[in-house]
Amino acid sequence: MCKFTVCIPSYNRAHTIQKPLDSLVKQTFKDFEVVVIDDGSSDNTEEVVHQYESLLNLRYIKKVNGGKHTALNRGVACAKGELFVILDSDDQFVPTCLEKMAKLWDRCKDKDSFCGVMGKSMTNGKMIGRPFPEGLHSLSYVEYHYGNYAGWFLDCCECLRTDILKKYSWPENLETKFVPENYVMDQIGLKYKLLLTNEIFMDKVYENDGITNNVDNYVKKNICGYLFNAISKIEIILLKAKKEELKPTAGKYMWCYYWQLVKMDAEQKGPRIKHISLLGYAMWFRYNLVQIVKSILRK
Repeated sequence: MCKFTVCIPSYNRAHTIQKPLDSLVKQTFKDFEVVVIDDGSSDNTEEVVHQYESLLNLRYIKKVNGGKHTALNRGVACAKGELFVILDSDDQFVPTCLEKMAKLWDRCKDKDSFCGVMGKSMTNGKMIGRPFPEGLHSLSYVEYHYGNYAGWFLDCCECLRTDILKKYSWPENLETKFVPENYVMDQIGLKYKLLLTNEIFMDKVYENDGITNNVDNYVKKNICGYLFNAISKIEIILLKAKKEELKPTAGKYMWCYYWQLVKMDAEQKGPRIKHISLLGYAMWFRYNLVQIVKSILRK
């Protein structure tokens, strides 16, 4: 077993994939494997990747196009590293990324309570989002997305325990080519926390045709994946999360986002996915009842 599996999911990124591969060649820490999951590219990605076989412990796997989430499922399934890192095909690690991740993880005395290490990313030489506050040493994915710090830190870079990731998967039986990564990450966050550091791990590039720069269009194009993810927040995360990890408005946000997606889905092709169950509606009723009681008690 090696220390890290670095997974690069790629689709028609022959023109950018050299950047992440070059950054891996430059790593000061060498105990890692690279798994490139080619999600059915029609360009010369394979040719470019094979140029690095003598420079890296590398496996190239080509599959039928199914979307990034299916590529991640394949990458996790074949991973041999203790820790798993996702490196997008247009981003790059700083040279000391894996070395610093390994040192921080090896110093962790309670690995059973933690799923990995989260550090910061930069773009154009500037840190993305706010730094982690002094004294904040750990955070769960639930707190990261729906707690009091939600929206503070933006795109970060993390490594996760491979043994934990192998217990989860992104759904592949939907009419979509994309399911958000946090579908799995938030479920992991119900049980584990991340160690935090303000060390810069990644240099991110936001391509013009990438998800970040085309969020609205991407959501419309992959509405089933986003809707399925939104339902999981209400029926799994809101139900099972520790209440102290959620900001008071988290439930309202989840439900508003869900109905926004339902409306968008109906306007496009009509509902094509099972919507919220009776349990979900019961959770919504309970949430509103608690808010009303709190309001009365404050008076």
